Amino acid sequence: MLSTLQHRTYTSTACVFVALSMCSFILASCADHGPDGTVDEATPASRFGMLVVTRTPSPVPGGATDDLRVNAFFVRHAGFQQTQVLDLMNLTDAPDQLLLGLEVGSCQVTERDLSSGIDTGMDSYVDLLDAGDVRLVLSGRGSARLRRRAFPDLFSNVGGVTYETSGIDGATVGTLQLAGRGSRQIGQFSVSLNTVPIPVLHSVGGQPVTSNYAAIDWREPLSLQWAPSQSTQTETYIELAALQYDRIVSLSCRASDTGLATLPRAGVEAVGELAQQDATVRLSVRRIAHQTFDATGVQDADAYYVARDSVFLK
Repeated sequence: MLSTLQHRTYTSTACVFVALSMCSFILASCADHGPDGTVDEATPASRFGMLVVTRTPSPVPGGATDDLRVNAFFVRHAGFQQTQVLDLMNLTDAPDQLLLGLEVGSCQVTERDLSSGIDTGMDSYVDLLDAGDVRLVLSGRGSARLRRRAFPDLFSNVGGVTYETSGIDGATVGTLQLAGRGSRQIGQFSVSLNTVPIPVLHSVGGQPVTSNYAAIDWREPLSLQWAPSQSTQTETYIELAALQYDRIVSLSCRASDTGLATLPRAGVEAVGELAQQDATVRLSVRRIAHQTFDATGVQDADAYYVARDSVFLK
């Protein structure tokens, strides 16, 4: 039983995306803090880079191949916390830095208010820095160039480029390497990651997983079973999350990778209150490998290999 339970409540920048997707206006741009702009050096700035490799089962039911996706970005920011920057990136599998500090056997309920936004001030900005040509090198299969994407022009103080690629057959990938040639903003870098097996879900609430959906009793502890791993290089996290237009409630736990866990009743009930109000609910098991790397231009650079399996809950 995963027993230790903490609570955390905060406001998320994700609400900005939700609001803009539901409305017809776009914020007018009044200042340029983009990669080619000049930033006031008197404003304290933090810099970090993140590479996220995500491996999931085939999106086609019964498919024989896994889906491998890669996202990369390098950030210079002021007035935003790192968790807020990650909210802006809107990457489902980018690890929550606060949750990575959980001890094995402990859980945390998180409530996010998506309705009010965050007032970061006039001197706040997020610059997504140019890292030049970034390539994914697969052992025995050559390399592929990550696509450069301009960040949507929705905010006057957020801009720059991110990198991504998708549609790769992850089932046949062994060691992979991510390498950047560098630019005047970010230096050359290279990091290698070993493949991480997917923690395939076998049962939820005592019932075999046979589709993308499962039904549970929100008044009871939630048991689940997945394909275990003996690796000492990965950590395993379980997330039960309910999403509405203006609110997210999630139960996150760190578990031993034995293939068996039971989520505490109090946490399941906390999510269940929102889940039973027409929210979208998903249960995910993530096996995560982490490695740091060096890149001139940022203070910290982290690479994550995230293998995930999930089901939607009724």
